[in-house]
Amino acid sequence: MSAPHEIRRLQYLSAMGVTAYVTRRALPGAAPTARLGVRRPVAVSPAGAAARDVPAKGRGKTGASAPEELRRMLAPREGVNTKPPVNEQSANVRQTGKTAPQAARAVAERFRLAVLVCADRLWLEELGEGAIAREQVELVSAIGRALKHPEKSPPARVGQFDWPMHDNGQLDLGAVEAAASLQGYLGRQLDDHQCVTLCCLGEPAHARIKGLSLPCATQILPSTRELIESPLRKRELWERLSQS
Repeated sequence: MSAPHEIRRLQYLSAMGVTAYVTRRALPGAAPTARLGVRRPVAVSPAGAAARDVPAKGRGKTGASAPEELRRMLAPREGVNTKPPVNEQSANVRQTGKTAPQAARAVAERFRLAVLVCADRLWLEELGEGAIAREQVELVSAIGRALKHPEKSPPARVGQFDWPMHDNGQLDLGAVEAAASLQGYLGRQLDDHQCVTLCCLGEPAHARIKGLSLPCATQILPSTRELIESPLRKRELWERLSQS
């Protein structure tokens, strides 16, 4: 690199506030270093010194030196926001360490419902973290036989609805999507088995269907767990069923 080009490079770096370094001594096997520097004038104006040090071909059309033009280009303009725009989603990711789908998945409500078909009715009970026991299924089957007497009623068929049905963070797992999925599932079960009533076994199960558009009547009954733990509540169960 020629001396004029090296001086111009140093002037550009100086205008941008970048410090240029050179070796203090010759390194083994390295080419000789030409130690050049940009003079800092004391009594002369910066524009005049830059115009005198830089060759004519490096000067702008207005007579200003290349470093002076570079300073004007790099200087912030009035009324212009020089800060990069802040992406709110990226800021949330930096604060929480989670992307938007992951955050939605983290707050998604998880629940499990036992869905039983018996005696032309659909029976719904929330499971929580456990599974439905054989005693619970047998109890629903016995209630169905009593409701269909003297006709024969087959044992209750057990199904289950789990939400979320997947862990795909790219899809919505919020409360609105959960209600829509549950409504579609219950609607298909009611149509396929021609059920005339939806029996909610326990208040938690009834809370799950609030606001859903279902093509049948609903009843709120004690849960099978409550009936097994407190057999005297069976009277309450039959009183509610007799009102239907």
